[in-house]
Amino acid sequence: MRICLIGGKIFPPWDSALSSVGRDLVKILSRRVDLTVITGYHGSQTYEKVYGNYNQEYYDAEGIFKQVNLVLTELSENILIDYINFWKKMAERIKDKRFDIIHLFGIPWIPTTHTLISHLLTLPDTRALKNTLWYRYLCSRFVKRLFVSSNLIRSALVSLDNKLRISVIPPPVDTSIYKPSISYKELYWLGDFKGSLILYLGPIFPQRFPASIVLRAIAKLRERLDVTLLIVSSMRHNESDRHYISAIKDLINKLKLGKNVKLQIKVLTEKEKVMLYNLADVVLYLPLNEVELADPPITVLEAMSCGRKVVATDIMSLPKIITNGFNGFIIKRLELTDTALANKIEEALSKKIVAEEVRKTIKDCFSFDEVAKRLLHSYNELINEESHKW
Repeated sequence: MRICLIGGKIFPPWDSALSSVGRDLVKILSRRVDLTVITGYHGSQTYEKVYGNYNQEYYDAEGIFKQVNLVLTELSENILIDYINFWKKMAERIKDKRFDIIHLFGIPWIPTTHTLISHLLTLPDTRALKNTLWYRYLCSRFVKRLFVSSNLIRSALVSLDNKLRISVIPPPVDTSIYKPSISYKELYWLGDFKGSLILYLGPIFPQRFPASIVLRAIAKLRERLDVTLLIVSSMRHNESDRHYISAIKDLINKLKLGKNVKLQIKVLTEKEKVMLYNLADVVLYLPLNEVELADPPITVLEAMSCGRKVVATDIMSLPKIITNGFNGFIIKRLELTDTALANKIEEALSKKIVAEEVRKTIKDCFSFDEVAKRLLHSYNELINEESHKW
């Protein structure tokens, strides 16, 4: 089976849902099919710098692309130019090799006569008429099937057009890497901390990390428990995000939480992420709305694969994945206050949860083997349909 995977961001750093899921799709497919990957990179880096020693040292990508026909295109600041360049690269490759499937990941559509799949991780805005028309045109004109990452996204798309061909392909989690561990030697930058560790890992802006609620909850917890909140985010921040980070630092000082809160702006390697998850007593995931949110969230899946306790808002698919008090803890967004969050974190810290039960949720539904079965089944189904047309 010959697959061409085209993605706008299947390159390091692996610090977003799009890049990390794209990387894991490459891991899965490269072991099972004849795979060509067309992706982009920023700057004037050479192949070796993008996928060679640069990755081996910083992003743990050594070997991922060894069995892949890799085609790189340099990204610009202009989305339209990048889109045209991807299409040109694909057109060149089609001349050299026939593909059974062209799988678009993070790119909505490309004009081609080949069997085309478009893969979505986020919920579309079903209220906008232009999106309804766009999806209908996209699917009727070019796309043979839509891949989506959750049943919730599938339902939203069906509400736009019940004739859409949709397969649910959950985001894969490498459970051989994201697993319980007791090695923390590479976290020298973390330093010492007191008591139980509460971890937030992700972007820092108000709708993803409600800082006032979280910090005031830590202030309340500090009165009765030894706790440390660790906030880790990559450097993908715009000007407004930087102002928000500055406001967080001011609030930490105002609440006198200097000894109870650590804020680290850092791009993590995969090894560091696994170590952090395992070091944490509780992992927080508290978005307030669904805008541009991967469903289900990768951070939650990775933490649960490590057997960790997650405290999360009832966002998107999470109430279907987390059974409150059994394999994690859910707090309703409308009830999210500093007092409620402090109580929920304290409940999570005090309640014994079997790590293997938490991990089993991920292994059963999101492991590489499970996702590969779904993915290859959908590929074969499409290939058979196309062959019968002739």
